[in-house]
Amino acid sequence: MTQFKIQGSVTMKKVFFVLVLITSSMAAFGLGSKEIPESVFKGKYVVAAADVKNRDCILVDARGKTLSTINGAVVLKWQELANCDGKPGDANWGVILDKARLDKVLGDLGLDLNKEIIVFGDCNRAWGEEGRIAWELLAVGYRDVKFVDGGYQALIAAGFETALTGTKLPPVKVSTESVSKKFIIDTDELSREYANFKVVDTRTTAEYNGAKKHGEKKGGRLPKAISIKFTDMFQANGLLKSNAEIESLIQAAGIKKTDKIVAYCTAGIRSAYMQLIFDMLGYDTRNYDESFYRWCVVNDVE
Repeated sequence: MTQFKIQGSVTMKKVFFVLVLITSSMAAFGLGSKEIPESVFKGKYVVAAADVKNRDCILVDARGKTLSTINGAVVLKWQELANCDGKPGDANWGVILDKARLDKVLGDLGLDLNKEIIVFGDCNRAWGEEGRIAWELLAVGYRDVKFVDGGYQALIAAGFETALTGTKLPPVKVSTESVSKKFIIDTDELSREYANFKVVDTRTTAEYNGAKKHGEKKGGRLPKAISIKFTDMFQANGLLKSNAEIESLIQAAGIKKTDKIVAYCTAGIRSAYMQLIFDMLGYDTRNYDESFYRWCVVNDVE
């Protein structure tokens, strides 16, 4: 049974909302009525909630400040690791921080380069922020990073304790590597080499067809972009579909393992998650982290 730890002074209203969240998470995974569904996707960057127990790891909540978190987790928003100076669409908005700033943020959070880092979020209920943070860490030299299949809801269903606040770890010294081109592509390179890539739009159908939902300068999509939605990666219960099911979606879209692929979304969040999924399936994929926010400012769209 999930245990609930109250830290500090809280209101009964806040506790009530947390209990509602826990109850709904348990219901979503059938806790109490049947066995919790097993993870069917297998890959080096994914871990099942049940397998997180008793690991010597650092647990990171990618949702930022919420009504509750998993006890012992470090709370972190992807924006803390990215350049958010200015506004979306400005040059370099949303890209990974420069080394000096990034090393300080990661060090202050206690995210040791030599520890296993396991990130969780809200999966298909959000934009895959856990994938974005995992992608950022892997891109700058962290070797052992995973995200939880099913996210926070799966951890609750697996019986993890909750808390109202995140954990503060002792600071550590962190020295990251240069951002790996295996994981990332910028606007200049994509514009220059566009014909050499198959470009995958991971946004919703409405966004693909031109809806402006998040303050974009223009609606539309990158030229000849192929739609494979982030949400198509998931089962109804929030767990990832199987490797074979996702592979079938990719192949049905006309993508081959010999292709060079670029994934994008609005701000490089959903596409970061997808980059890791594609990578685990053997596809040569890079995340365009400036994404549609920037592209629609400086280039033509369809």
